Amino acid sequence: MFSGGGGEFPVGRYVLVPESQAHVWLVNETFSSIETRPEQWLNKDFVKVEKVKSVSVTFPDKPTNNWSVFRETESGEWKMDEVKEGEKFEASKASSLNYALSSPSFNDVASPDLKPEQIGMAQPTVAKLDTFDGFSYTVNIGGKTNEDNTFLKVNVQGNFAKERTAGKDEKPEDKEKLDKEFRDKLEKLQEKLKTEQKYEKWTYLVSKWTVDALLKERKDFLAEKKDDKKEEPKKENTSSGAPPFDALPSELKGITAPPTPPKLPETK
Repeated sequence: MFSGGGGEFPVGRYVLVPESQAHVWLVNETFSSIETRPEQWLNKDFVKVEKVKSVSVTFPDKPTNNWSVFRETESGEWKMDEVKEGEKFEASKASSLNYALSSPSFNDVASPDLKPEQIGMAQPTVAKLDTFDGFSYTVNIGGKTNEDNTFLKVNVQGNFAKERTAGKDEKPEDKEKLDKEFRDKLEKLQEKLKTEQKYEKWTYLVSKWTVDALLKERKDFLAEKKDDKKEEPKKENTSSGAPPFDALPSELKGITAPPTPPKLPETK
């Protein structure tokens, strides 16, 4: 690098690899802003959930909070399974599920030395997301850290159609084109599955907002119940019926009431 007396701008650096100390390497990177924290060296690529078809969440300690929703088409409205009597599901409150885990990332990888009991993975909250493409994601959500990160572990499965069903009046020239499109799509789905299954090996630390939509409770999707307002009982009027002094017209307030006549003695 630069010496005290100046010099040319650096274009590289000598590097010694601990496992091979017999060689010193000259690289074209100066590492002028090298980051020593290991989490900054991680490749943050992660799973990407697309075209969500259904979501179900199970809370281990509060089963009354469990919920399951689904939609029949990609642009369809969300519906809730097993709506109970007296409940009204509001589809608009489930709109955030359209993009649940659509572009997640993680902040760090948890140490393998941590036991499940230490990170809330002995009894995690379990979210299952199925997609219209045939992917099935099982997400275990554990406890939080002091930095408000959440422990998360994911499992990915795929169930894809291996053959295309031809249309009733499909022409031969169309069949060849559609078959090729189907094979190309299947190949991409299988490649995506292979890539995302690699993330099953580790437990991750993700920010709280990444899983907020999945940690909603059942009541968060329901219409609020309006409490019946009880009418206050009317107070009995104990006054003599005369208006209070303050209620009298101003022209009467200056009039002095006549004195009370003396009580006469009783006659025998």
